Amino acid sequence: MENDFLQFDINMHTFFKYRKSISTFVNNRKLYFILDFRQNSILNMKLNLDYDLEQGDITLEEYQNSLNARYYRDGIWQLTKDNFEQYLELDSVVILEQYKLKELLFQGFSDEETARLYTAVENRLFYNTSLSKSEQQNDTLKIYQIASRMPLFYVNFDTEVYMHMDWGLNHAYYVYDGWFAKEMDFGYLIPDEFCYWKIDGRDYWKFRQWER
Repeated sequence: MENDFLQFDINMHTFFKYRKSISTFVNNRKLYFILDFRQNSILNMKLNLDYDLEQGDITLEEYQNSLNARYYRDGIWQLTKDNFEQYLELDSVVILEQYKLKELLFQGFSDEETARLYTAVENRLFYNTSLSKSEQQNDTLKIYQIASRMPLFYVNFDTEVYMHMDWGLNHAYYVYDGWFAKEMDFGYLIPDEFCYWKIDGRDYWKFRQWER
């Protein structure tokens, strides 16, 4: 569902708290940046219901009722290439334009502050240095905030690749046979022309890598 940038701004608090996240989807050679609830980027949640049925935790009637219910992703329990367009029409989905994401990335930060934070992240990655105690809480929050404005999930229906950087969670389990799925950095898979986080010779994707 197309939404304007203003609505995205209004939801920034919810977004930063990770109830929502940005996902990169590729379908029919077209790339999408999508803001949605984090759990909606999981492909095959039907596996949860299948497991509960197999374990006897739910009855067949409860299983069928759940499949027919619309409480999860409006009834799209299995997100596929064929129903992706239907998914885009959901009220929870915000399709984000690349230029708007570039505007959002440093919203609320000055040029001097983003440059300082970039140096701090590079020093952490290269020298394993820590932020000073006086800066640690504040700067860590700022770094996470900027990182949260970059994709957390990568789903390519054309190549059947699913990756995520939602560290420690087993989203990669919920894919289909034949897919490559892994919890790992996927930044290298996104062509430079779409990398709105590469600005003035700086690659702010490092903020995502710093999270690990």
